[in-house]
Amino acid sequence: MWPVPVNVRLNPVVVNQLLDIIATCSNEQIELDDYPEYAHELTPKQKQRLRFIAETLVRSFMTQSPIAGIAVVGHADRALRKPVHEREAFEDEISKNRAINADKALMDELRRAPGGDKVAGLVNAKPTWVGSRELRVPNATTEAAMRMNRRVVFKFSRCLVPQPIIRPPLEMPRPPGPNPEDDPNTVFAGNHFKIKMMGGTSAGLIGGACHYDLQIWDVDNFRLAAYDFDAVILTIGFPPITDTGEGDWSETFTTPNFIGVDQFNAPATHEAVGAANLGIMHLSIEQLFPSQRLPFQIDVPTGFSKGGGAESSIGGSLTIVRGSVRVFRGP
Repeated sequence: MWPVPVNVRLNPVVVNQLLDIIATCSNEQIELDDYPEYAHELTPKQKQRLRFIAETLVRSFMTQSPIAGIAVVGHADRALRKPVHEREAFEDEISKNRAINADKALMDELRRAPGGDKVAGLVNAKPTWVGSRELRVPNATTEAAMRMNRRVVFKFSRCLVPQPIIRPPLEMPRPPGPNPEDDPNTVFAGNHFKIKMMGGTSAGLIGGACHYDLQIWDVDNFRLAAYDFDAVILTIGFPPITDTGEGDWSETFTTPNFIGVDQFNAPATHEAVGAANLGIMHLSIEQLFPSQRLPFQIDVPTGFSKGGGAESSIGGSLTIVRGSVRVFRGP
């Protein structure tokens, strides 16, 4: 987890060290590929996708896990038209130009987005480049495969921001001592819940990975918790939830046993089939209840997505965001 952004900005040495780590270790990323040979300027199609990335940054600051750091990694395909002894340096230069240009374009686009000017002052970004040393398609022989190698990858790191408990105005003086009803560390068990997709991405052709931000609401006890869902995916066509936005709350679902809103940590998988519209992700949670024999399935409404096709996951997990439980009380 990143420190709170303002603390990071006070120490530029720490910023550089953390951004270098993100460039090699982050598992949440969005790619811009399809560059023409040796080009580093963005095409109209890439600029449209960049606007979505800027909107993703702004939306993240409306959650408890805003994106605090971005490593902008430039990539090149093998420059087969160049002499062998000149290739590596030329490929490094191409990937460097792509990273620097994409980094500047993202910041410009972010400042044009509604609410983005403030977010631009809170996000740390750093361009870096790897030449052709991390090819997505080794030994590419077609123009389509080569364009997949010519890309810029935006790798994200998030910070955890605690949020206050929301309480109604008190009509009488509060008695001394803690009140467990208002304490997020006191999580009562319930069996009626709703779930909501806050955003996320899936990427890959045939195989890939996904990361989705979810929230679970305890209808009985007025408590909310944030969860991360990460998994390896198999795809047919373009992943249907690619770059999804915020969805609606699901219908209330009933668990077979009483459970706290912070206790949904478990292995999980998902399936999704759809076109470029609002849809449903079928989330299957395993090993959650003592008597459970089959995965417990929840239907999660997704936000608008440009994807189409089908995706399913293997080896996934649903993990609570530490410190994310909040308590709400009506008037």
